[in-house]
Amino acid sequence: MTLLPFIILAHNAGLLIAPRRPSTFNFPTVNTSAAQAALWHYHQQGFNHGLILSSVIDNGCPNVPAPRAPKINQPKSFDGTHSKFSKFITRLVLVFSSDSTRYATNTAKIAYATSFLTSSAADWFELHLNKTSSATDFGSYGEFTIAHKNAYDDPDARATAQCKLRNLKQ
Repeated sequence: MTLLPFIILAHNAGLLIAPRRPSTFNFPTVNTSAAQAALWHYHQQGFNHGLILSSVIDNGCPNVPAPRAPKINQPKSFDGTHSKFSKFITRLVLVFSSDSTRYATNTAKIAYATSFLTSSAADWFELHLNKTSSATDFGSYGEFTIAHKNAYDDPDARATAQCKLRNLKQ
């Protein structure tokens, strides 16, 4: 009988109950007292690790740096060209998913996205912006994306791709 799954279970159980403090964990029955002693050891190890983690979370720790979002390249400016729309939106999705705390609100996402609009795309956005109150016509980033897609995405991307394939020359 392999002891490894029970060791992992014991460590994880200790880790999970540490922030809650009352320690009640029933080990699976193992035939030897040495095996049970090992399980208790790994349970205690997980418990101690959990106490340290909960202390850091509750009190903060000056020696532990806050996790940083990965560096993602900014999207290129979007000028309203149909063929560039999909890449622009994809780059925005990558930026927003890489730093969800910075872009937690719809307002932050819309502001970031519109900072890359130029030419006709910027003109399009101005129509949806109330300059006196800084409010937009969009209730959420999803609404902004749908309106932006309706205005600038290729309405028939499949036909466009087929046309490009037919016109390919070597």
